[in-house]
Amino acid sequence: MSSEQTGAIRNNIERPPVEVTDWNELVRYAQFLCLKADKKFKICAVDEEQEEIRIENKDEFDTNIKYARDHGLKSLALIVYIDDQYSFDGIYHLNKSKERSNTLKVNIFPLDKLKSLRDNILVDKWYIPVKLDEALGICLTSTIEFVQEGKLDANTECKEFIETIVPEAFRKIDVWKTL
Repeated sequence: MSSEQTGAIRNNIERPPVEVTDWNELVRYAQFLCLKADKKFKICAVDEEQEEIRIENKDEFDTNIKYARDHGLKSLALIVYIDDQYSFDGIYHLNKSKERSNTLKVNIFPLDKLKSLRDNILVDKWYIPVKLDEALGICLTSTIEFVQEGKLDANTECKEFIETIVPEAFRKIDVWKTL
């Protein structure tokens, strides 16, 4: 399945698929969307006939990737459901993913997103970009990866995000809800 065939239209909203580099990243993303809720997620691969095949673990994910490579496909299309309702489309690029996963292992905190958060949150007239693909979501995802890898103390930007940006953002969100 090509990348043009993904990005399904759900609820009359077309969203580009979320690019993932491995099973763990896909699961972390789905778990992140389920935070603070007792929700379950389901991941499905989409085959050439547009049928959904449930994937429950890394071995099944790897088997689908091998099948896609063996059949000359450029990507593996995925659909994620949370509580049996469509949540988002995902895509795993077969050729690009190996290169990308090697660069992601450098563990560089997204400094441009951190600067954006400083400029938007640590001011009197604040704005908090809360979507997962915006600065706060990207920095939270990066922080989760640092914590899972046990490398939180090694990155000062990540620590600044946790100690300064997150408390201020949540304080302002909480204040805003009570107005």
